Amino acid sequence: MLSIKKRIVVPMLLMVTFSVSGAVPEGLNTILKKFKSSLSGLSIYVSRVNHVTPSVTFQSRVSRNPGSVIKLLTSASALESLGPAYTWKTEFYVNKLPKDGHVYGPIYIKGYGDPYITVERFWAMVQELRNAGIKHIHGPVILDARHFASARKSTAAFDGKGSRSYNVQPYALLVNFQSLRLRLSPGSKSVDVQAYPKVSTIKIVNRLRLTNRECGAWKNRIKITSLVKHKQESLVLTGRYSKKCDVRYMYRAVQNPGNYTAGLFTSLWRQQGGSIKGTTKNGRVPKNAKLVLSAPSLTLADIIRRINKYSNNVMTRHVLLTVVAESISVPAVESRGEGIIKRWLKKYKILAKGFKLGNSAGLSRSTRVSARQLGRALKAAYQKSYMSELISSLPIAGVDGTMARRKLTKTAHGQMHLKTGLLDNVRSIAGYFLNSKGHRYVVVIIHNHSLAHTRRGKRLQNNILNWIYLNNP
Repeated sequence: MLSIKKRIVVPMLLMVTFSVSGAVPEGLNTILKKFKSSLSGLSIYVSRVNHVTPSVTFQSRVSRNPGSVIKLLTSASALESLGPAYTWKTEFYVNKLPKDGHVYGPIYIKGYGDPYITVERFWAMVQELRNAGIKHIHGPVILDARHFASARKSTAAFDGKGSRSYNVQPYALLVNFQSLRLRLSPGSKSVDVQAYPKVSTIKIVNRLRLTNRECGAWKNRIKITSLVKHKQESLVLTGRYSKKCDVRYMYRAVQNPGNYTAGLFTSLWRQQGGSIKGTTKNGRVPKNAKLVLSAPSLTLADIIRRINKYSNNVMTRHVLLTVVAESISVPAVESRGEGIIKRWLKKYKILAKGFKLGNSAGLSRSTRVSARQLGRALKAAYQKSYMSELISSLPIAGVDGTMARRKLTKTAHGQMHLKTGLLDNVRSIAGYFLNSKGHRYVVVIIHNHSLAHTRRGKRLQNNILNWIYLNNP
């Protein structure tokens, strides 16, 4: 493998400003010629955080598909609107308080869109219910998820891969990202498949065949089909799995979020020694119901960190829906999020011309923003009191998150806090960096091109980043 020094072409230049119609600087032009890349799909915006005029700008006013870097606008507007200490809640109600450990009638679970209810946190909620004196439930589990409007799109709407966790749709009572971890291990004659967590409403149907071929791209040889009948979902695994793969893991989403939440609640309740007799229903909490537990979430600052470090889509969408719910109405409708962001941009005198929000996570082909709009938004956010929470949420080059393995010039490692974005034909990056002289900059690179999402597109982006980092005094 070539060393970093051999692969990077970064002629030392003075600060330079250039526009769509202006000449491309020699250093950048050298990089583009090396990669034989088209200029038509590339936008760049670089500026000191406290300067009005950018130091580098190229086609920065052109609206492009930003991919996941659009999460930065959601993050900044939510931190400003809700505050870093904002928390969600998940509530549990009964019609009559427990008597001798027994609840006669339904138990209601009301969600407000907590984006991060993991198995462990849901287990703790169940334990707190038991601590409240409930041991046996003689009635149904009723889910009240009306805080968010029902998602109109299926999990397969974006790319046809409905079982992928990144495609999970918002749901006000979402638990564990509606997903299972599948553990695959080869036996002497068959493949063992174990699902975590155990969910009473989900069944694993294992039809995998054991082979002796090379492991290689093992996931490509496995097909998962979801079959839903009544309130039971079956995940059917077909295909081949090699003995040479040893133990492997894959994460997959189920189709019905309500079934998942209710099934996991039932399983955890029984695991902790409780009994439950009744079905699962969707409904609403009666006005005279009695609250037995209100479980708080992590703070928004903690949530934003989890969103941006590893680019969690559904958590981002929950955050903007929460802003809609708090500032406009309930049930929150996702389409109103675009207006929230536009008003935030207008507040800082950033024209929203060409801006379009397919969804707040960037998992959309219709989302559009210009590098200039995003760059100016980052400069505005830097001047706010929540600046430290926003910057600390971003992956650090060469250190963590989606930037942990980036091969940039060594002097840039630890100095660049950058959010990445990747879709087919889209590669983007945006955030902040601190140069060798202690000056803080914002940087935005959006590349829409047929090769942008490939390794070649990644190398091109790395070279541009290095050129920018080394040539801004």
